[in-house]
Amino acid sequence: MIRRVMPLLVLLLAGCAAEPGEPAAPPVPPPTSVFPSVSAQPSPGIKATEEQLRRADPCLLVDWTILTAYGSLERVETPIEFTDCEATVYRPAGTSLTVSLGFGLAFGEGADLRPVERDGVTVQVGELGQYGCGRGVAVAERAVVSIHARDDRHPGDLCAIADRVLDAALPKLIAGDVPPSALPDESLANVDACALLRPEEVFRLRGIDRTRVTPGFDGQNCTWGEPEVSETNVFINFGPALPLEADSTGDRETEIGGLRAVVHPQPGGSNPQYRTPPGCEARIEYRRLDRPGQVAEIEEISIQVTADEDEKYRCDLVTDLAEAAVRRLP
Repeated sequence: MIRRVMPLLVLLLAGCAAEPGEPAAPPVPPPTSVFPSVSAQPSPGIKATEEQLRRADPCLLVDWTILTAYGSLERVETPIEFTDCEATVYRPAGTSLTVSLGFGLAFGEGADLRPVERDGVTVQVGELGQYGCGRGVAVAERAVVSIHARDDRHPGDLCAIADRVLDAALPKLIAGDVPPSALPDESLANVDACALLRPEEVFRLRGIDRTRVTPGFDGQNCTWGEPEVSETNVFINFGPALPLEADSTGDRETEIGGLRAVVHPQPGGSNPQYRTPPGCEARIEYRRLDRPGQVAEIEEISIQVTADEDEKYRCDLVTDLAEAAVRRLP
């Protein structure tokens, strides 16, 4: 399988070349890629590699039936991106336990994670507030495996559950036996989100920080501008989703580049912690996912523009960006 090149190189090349058949234009200086750093050095004792994680299916790294010790295993799914897996368990007491295992550039949640030794491997451990517990292993400088267990009504055994999932994953990581994904070459799992747009296209958005672009692990998402939800930015994400529906006020069904799409205005909002400016999202149905016996799903491209601008400006721009992105799909 041909894998993507690093986003920074793609962006540098994009800033210097015109599309075939398009007139040359003065180059727009590309932004600087921002890579989150991990909080620990790669752990010794791990044979698994960053490239293996980039080709892997996180749902295959453990046998999720181990969670039946805590209740009824309802589902195991890829919830948002192909680099994440989530299991849901209904407990006898009526609560819902969620356990996630994902691959990323950094550990993310759990700033208070601390290193401990486990089976000759350095593992990061810590609680995620009152109702969560986290575990992590650094495979490479920018490739980590993170495990989170959550239950907002039954917090007592969450660290024991996270440890049980970690113990199931560690032998494969130690041996370098990471099951590869069965997704085909044409899947969005093999596309770099940062490579779908050019700086001159994104920088049409008034007020965006032109110095920053933040790629997600394995190119499954990309944020142009400040990555905070309270800032002006453009965000692209790939992942599985239910078939598209125009189910919100103001939604518009359309086609973008010959693909079925829904354009969804977002009103924004605020709470005491942060404010989210209004936005507009283009959701594009890329291909059907063939998963026999499971709920029908699609591979979806989501492009969002967030800015304190009127709705027409936001949605016109996100539609233009989506059309440009679809043109560059493999």
